[in-house]
Amino acid sequence: EKTYEAARRFMRAFEERNGSALCRELLGCDISTAGGLAEARQKGLFHSRCTKLVRDAVEIVQGMLAGA
Repeated sequence: EKTYEAARRFMRAFEERNGSALCRELLGCDISTAGGLAEARQKGLFHSRCTKLVRDAVEIVQGMLAGA
């Protein structure tokens, strides 16, 4: 139960920062398809967008752990 609550808090915080937690919404293309994956690679989205998203996730978890 504590784990589910922590996961909900994380998702809520991530969505507040980024507007979504879904890759296709965050990147603007569906990387589960060959075309979408190619588009993301061509546009450099994994570097330009994902780096910030991972940083946000780490900061959220750090904050949660500091408050634990």
